[in-house]
Amino acid sequence: TSAAVVVPWAVIHYTQAEPLPGGVLIAVSIVLWMKLVSYHHCCADLRAARRNGQVRPGEEGFSGDSSLTNQKSSQRLLRYPENVTVSNLIYFLALPTLCYQINYPRSPTIRKRWLARRVAELVLMLTLLSLLLQQYMIPAISNSMSPMRTMDWPRLCERVLKLALPNIYCWLVSFYC
Repeated sequence: TSAAVVVPWAVIHYTQAEPLPGGVLIAVSIVLWMKLVSYHHCCADLRAARRNGQVRPGEEGFSGDSSLTNQKSSQRLLRYPENVTVSNLIYFLALPTLCYQINYPRSPTIRKRWLARRVAELVLMLTLLSLLLQQYMIPAISNSMSPMRTMDWPRLCERVLKLALPNIYCWLVSFYC
């Protein structure tokens, strides 16, 4: 799994990629690496439990829930040996989570109001982030260039402090998105 991080790093290093595409590539490769580690740890834990004679939830032979189907849908739930497939791994890699589970809770239909609310929140937060960047941070950064050239430390400290509050708001808005 280390190749998932080492190979993109080597490509970025030897091609001297631009910072934005290089950063995106390394971020995607780190997420892929964390997902592969999570998949391996979950399957290794279930495999070790099976070797010790323990039967856990999500394994074939578990008698805790008698139904093999989801209550809300007629879709069959996977069990441990059945989940070790390439299609299941690709499905997990497409999901927006880093924690692997054998079965994920799903609703039988798309909740349109919930989805519309989340899209509206995303648009609102991205608009707020753009406003913070354009109105507060970019002018403060451009105004701080002359104190940096002249090494005027009091004005430079004042500019850094002036950037602190919009920076905190940008981080909060980014995490809320």
